[in-house]
Amino acid sequence: MIETIFNELLKLMITNKASDLYIKPFNKPILRIEGELYPVEFEEIKPDFTENIFDIITTVSQKKQFELNPELNIIYSIPNAQIKDRFRVNFYKNKGYIALVIRRISGDIPDLKELNLPSILKKFMLKKKGLIIVCGPTGTGKSTTLASLLNYVNKNFKKHIVTIEDPIEYIINDINSIISQREVGIDTNSFAEALKNVVRQTPDIIMVGETRDKETANSILQLAETGHLILTTLHSPNTVNAIIRILQFFEQQHHKEIINYLSTNLVAIVSQKLIPSLNAGRVPAVEILINNARMQELMLDFNFKQMRAEIDQFVGDGMQSFDISLIKLYSKNLISLEVALEYAEVPHDLNLKIKTLGIKPGKDLPSELEVISD
Repeated sequence: MIETIFNELLKLMITNKASDLYIKPFNKPILRIEGELYPVEFEEIKPDFTENIFDIITTVSQKKQFELNPELNIIYSIPNAQIKDRFRVNFYKNKGYIALVIRRISGDIPDLKELNLPSILKKFMLKKKGLIIVCGPTGTGKSTTLASLLNYVNKNFKKHIVTIEDPIEYIINDINSIISQREVGIDTNSFAEALKNVVRQTPDIIMVGETRDKETANSILQLAETGHLILTTLHSPNTVNAIIRILQFFEQQHHKEIINYLSTNLVAIVSQKLIPSLNAGRVPAVEILINNARMQELMLDFNFKQMRAEIDQFVGDGMQSFDISLIKLYSKNLISLEVALEYAEVPHDLNLKIKTLGIKPGKDLPSELEVISD
């Protein structure tokens, strides 16, 4: 009975295109739809409801893991249902009671065009080696972007792609490439253990679901150095901050060595924000840092302030700031001026830029912006 109710709540997520569902004792379930929270017409959740869900959908080993550390992520599918969507379930303790947050994962992997992401991202995937970082706050589509990039390679090239995830989110089926998806806790003991042995699997591309610690950061830098294309995500508000975040994993005395690795092996950093669209739903505003000669020079000097300034000033070469991305979305009539200004780094500067360049919805971008037009 409880499992049936739980599955009906998950189906409600699909019907309403909700990204998240929050279930915790003494509250009604809440859906997150297009970034906003909406209570579900449902009775107040009792503690035994969440406890029973936990008992039903977790394995013995997962239960033991939760006893040792009350933080658990699992993937769940509705049994015996013709539903492609899967669900990432995060169990945690709230005031001593089990609570959960569920993220819906689409069963279909959208391509970059469907996601409104710049086509230059495909060019990054043609590199034989190096590091590509996708960053942004929680819930901004980082995993979806990575899955889309990997599936682009899968459809068009013959490669061996290894993913290391906790848990596996998008299922990527072999098309032209070989896809090996490894889940921490099931297929490998840890990110570190998987990365230590991944070279023996002769991969062309390695995707690490998230770089969370020094050991993982060190491994991905070394793998990029030794001839592999590495993709990973970071929780970071912008591209330059992602570099600083990697340095923060290491002691001060190692920063010069790490920045040398990054300056040599970094391909690009992509930072995402999801912005309310005029067409319902949300669209990504994307900042792109491409590791060209100028960025390498500034990185080696630890001149992050100037890196930030040059991205903001737009230096071409496919690079773009969040503000340029907002201008492009506004010119395509995908977002309103009010929303563009709300999400701008400095609203006054963006407004001035829009007026100076004569940007209008539905109007072609000026020539100075065409170099970064999709």
